[in-house]
Amino acid sequence: MGCTCSSAISKSEHAQIHKSRKGIKEDKDDKSMKNGGVTLPKLSSGKSQEANIAFENEDSLIGDDVKPKPTRKKKSAIMFDPKMFEEIDSHVARTPNSVCKSIPTLVEYLIQPAHTSLQRARAVYKCVTTNIAYDIDGYQGRSQKKSCDSDDVLRNPSSVCGGYSNLFESLCRCARIPVIQISGYAKGYSHKVTEDFDLSKIESNHAWNAIFIEGEWRLVDSTWDAGYIDGKSFHWKKQDFLMDPEYFVNSHLPYTEKDQVVSKSWQLLDNPVDPKTFFKSLKLEQDSIKES
Repeated sequence: MGCTCSSAISKSEHAQIHKSRKGIKEDKDDKSMKNGGVTLPKLSSGKSQEANIAFENEDSLIGDDVKPKPTRKKKSAIMFDPKMFEEIDSHVARTPNSVCKSIPTLVEYLIQPAHTSLQRARAVYKCVTTNIAYDIDGYQGRSQKKSCDSDDVLRNPSSVCGGYSNLFESLCRCARIPVIQISGYAKGYSHKVTEDFDLSKIESNHAWNAIFIEGEWRLVDSTWDAGYIDGKSFHWKKQDFLMDPEYFVNSHLPYTEKDQVVSKSWQLLDNPVDPKTFFKSLKLEQDSIKES
């Protein structure tokens, strides 16, 4: 999908997408309702629906007002039916270039068959992970790294982790899915297990996202889920949507602005893994998640 899309979203474009969502109308006479720190728009029926979190409240799209808490639902409880996304995935696979003139028009198409925030998130995820290839030449220093700007990534569908996470974030915001970008350290292709740990020398080498769906924050790495590199080439692979945090931390350590408190909170675990344990004890197994 080498379409040109704009990451700038005007109010008129927001209104265009809003009108395309049949059956979701804001009751302007009623105030928003709160649930778990997230603003839930009150619908014409008088009921708030968690599936439509922040769909009409632009202030909630950033997600900064929703503090990270340990995830309670298992992936198996959310994705209980292997075929639950068949319609969404098939629809995304048929995305025509004609809808890729801007992020709003692309999202408007992607979410047409979606009825819940989970389905909208899946559509965005599938779009990114099946269309953007990893910039291995730039990563290996054989050429200049390609842009990580959302516009550029969609125009020339290849980038490194920053491009994947930026594009994923832009699409989620337009799809009214609360989203943030997380920086940190990932045990990818170039990782080496070390006993000589020095917290002051930790440098972020990766970026991924968190989205608020089903009443909780969930972690998403669209870069790794697109594929992996073997040192020479990029290989597409089967995706692993919404991996549970206890497995995600095996290879991903949030390290945001060198703030240990905030960083640990984005592991979404009751008992966060400390950096020393992460670098010293947790190892990637063969055929497990690989960096791409």
